[in-house]
Amino acid sequence: MGRPLRRLAPVVLLVSAVTLRPAWPLTIPLPPRPVAPLASSGGLWLPAFDDEFDGPGVDAGKWSNGVGWGDTAGNFAAWCDPAANTVADGVLVQRVDRLPVPHDGRAYAGACLHTKGRFDQRYGYWEVRLRAAAGPGLHSAFWGKAASEVWPPELDVEEIGGDRPDTVIMTVHWRDGGHRQRNQRFRGDDTSAGFHVIGAEWSPGGTVWYVDGVERARITDGAAEVGAAGPFYALLDLQVGLQGAVQPSAATPFPATQLVDYVRIWRRPLGP
Repeated sequence: MGRPLRRLAPVVLLVSAVTLRPAWPLTIPLPPRPVAPLASSGGLWLPAFDDEFDGPGVDAGKWSNGVGWGDTAGNFAAWCDPAANTVADGVLVQRVDRLPVPHDGRAYAGACLHTKGRFDQRYGYWEVRLRAAAGPGLHSAFWGKAASEVWPPELDVEEIGGDRPDTVIMTVHWRDGGHRQRNQRFRGDDTSAGFHVIGAEWSPGGTVWYVDGVERARITDGAAEVGAAGPFYALLDLQVGLQGAVQPSAATPFPATQLVDYVRIWRRPLGP
């Protein structure tokens, strides 16, 4: 009986091999293709930073609380409360509120996040999709400043005042014998009524802004001075009571929230 069994062994192995062979062709999952900016001057962009806010909370590997140098912004009436930034249903929720008792002399809690020490970049395309907050004294901003903490320069991708949520303010700050700045404003849809995409393409020649895929501003002033400051880190805020601007009042709805669907930053594969 031993000899016939030995003869059958190769057949059994062959049958097993045929049975276990996977179906052909194999389906190999590919990584998702990078999402390009909604609008730009064209050409190839590579993802450099991305947060879709799909996790259970703020990603500590990408963001820190505060404004880079601490948890207080000197020109606002609110301190940067870590509890003011939460993630729910795939969006970042930035919440501001009036405090029952002042914190370090500040009457409000504000929401402030930054990427200092985690991400910085000179030039590139910086984009946010958000629904801003409405109400006097509220202030939305997605912006960048030098990782060296030299100021100016500063690049404001968007600033939206809650008293005029239909207006996006786009600004460049630089130093040239003193503090200089130039801004442009775009008045369109109410950004507190739905989500809108705001992006800025920063290059050695200046900055071009897009709102919902349409170019809305272009500033070349101060381009050399801004670029000379080196890489910028990103900041994302909902704040209260900017000095020199509209202040909160009885008409301000506290608590108030800003929703951020994503932050995406790209770079050119071969530099600027």
